[in-house]
Amino acid sequence: MKKIDKISDFEHLFKKEMNGHSTPPPADAWANVAASTAGQSAGILSQASSFLGSASNALKVALFAGGIATIGIVIYSENVGSDVSTATTEITNPAVKKEQKREQAQGLHKVDLTTLKQNTQDTQDKSTKPSPKRNIENAAKTPTPKTEVPKIPTKQEVTANKISVPIADETNEALAGTKPLYFEISNPKPCMGDKITLQSQKAGSWYQDSELLATDVKIITTTVTKKGATVLSLIIEDTKTSKIIDVQSSEAQIVSATQDGKYLFSLSDKNQIANWYIDSKLLATNAKECSTTLNNVGQHNIRAVVINNPCTAPTSITLETKPVGKITTYDIITIDGDGKNDEYAVEIEGYENYSIQIFDPTTNTEVFYTKDPVNMWNGRRYNDGVECPAGSYVAKISYTLIGEAPTTKNIKLTLKRP
Repeated sequence: MKKIDKISDFEHLFKKEMNGHSTPPPADAWANVAASTAGQSAGILSQASSFLGSASNALKVALFAGGIATIGIVIYSENVGSDVSTATTEITNPAVKKEQKREQAQGLHKVDLTTLKQNTQDTQDKSTKPSPKRNIENAAKTPTPKTEVPKIPTKQEVTANKISVPIADETNEALAGTKPLYFEISNPKPCMGDKITLQSQKAGSWYQDSELLATDVKIITTTVTKKGATVLSLIIEDTKTSKIIDVQSSEAQIVSATQDGKYLFSLSDKNQIANWYIDSKLLATNAKECSTTLNNVGQHNIRAVVINNPCTAPTSITLETKPVGKITTYDIITIDGDGKNDEYAVEIEGYENYSIQIFDPTTNTEVFYTKDPVNMWNGRRYNDGVECPAGSYVAKISYTLIGEAPTTKNIKLTLKRP
């Protein structure tokens, strides 16, 4: 860029460019730029500055003098007075600027984008340099733009951003690009112990948890016996497809207690509801607990079938009730007054009913009958009749002990007299 130190240089340059142009200059252009003399340099410079200070006049000159595309007149007039030696005028040749842009465009592929951006910013800053005062004011008002520095991702971020396909319930172990095999499972959420059917349109080898089930078949039925995740696989040629099913299972536990002579049954998990059975007979439905009296002596099976969880296996316990009653019988009666076996007695306790009949086998007639075990036979007919002769008799005893079945015993007894 050419520096102009004297006003005469500026005057000659301005004349040359205007006279050589094909279009005549504006009518008022030269009126403000008179013939210069050495003594009038300051006045002419002042007139030129005033003339070009108008935006419309500057535009006229710029349009007229096409060769001078840009006339930069930087006049530092503040606090200068009549001393015009501090005024500087710079004329920028647009051809040089265009050539620089062309060279930059041709070498763009060799230049780093960040460097090119920085150089462009530097060039703009230099060509539009503001006055010191204006620069200070702008600096106070406008925040300094932050330079964006490309962030280099860490190893952890790179690892975290990797694309992966998690195995949920189906996996394909074939080569990349191979379409997974399709097969159906009759029940994808079976209970432990259930049977499931696997079916494919093509025959292949079937596996359950790496255990071979069958080869070269399309359909197979298997039983799931393990709780939790079970892997089912189909292999056809070089392609293996696996599906994971979740085998469900839960347990129930019966708790028993006695209260007021009754048995009380419940489940340890209070959220479980069941149908209750005792000795295969339905006792209660849709109940968390039940109660009953177990009068029958012996073993009893209490079974609970949980109905609000289909994968809860039925549970049962066995209880044994012991006899609460007993009976003792004798086979002799001696009527001699010694206080031993002078009467025929039957000792019984814990019974529900009792009866005894004594018969004379020779005449097949009844000689004694009672329902009260305290009432004993004294050897007379119905205890207040004639004496029965010594000899053999038959006692028929019928009774039912608590919790036991009715029982009848025939006992042969001997009647002795002195």
